[in-house]
Amino acid sequence: MCEFTLFITQKNVTSKKLVETVNTFLTESFSDRFRLNIVEVLRDPESALQNSVMATPTLLKTVPAPSRQVTGNLWDKEQVLAGLGLAA
Repeated sequence: MCEFTLFITQKNVTSKKLVETVNTFLTESFSDRFRLNIVEVLRDPESALQNSVMATPTLLKTVPAPSRQVTGNLWDKEQVLAGLGLAA
């Protein structure tokens, strides 16, 4: 089981599409063996601070260890998985 948190600034059209895109490529990569949490930083800034998130969007992998994060362009599946240390 893998666990991810996607930090977005707030819900809007672009972030909704990003959530769908990230969820799709996680589903393609891990089937149903992952959990994706969504954090709106404007509503929950403390969570961003606790996880050292300084910019959005950021995708954080917490399980399995070690924790890794990718910030910025999250539209490219291979780049995101490589950045999280999950590339094949």
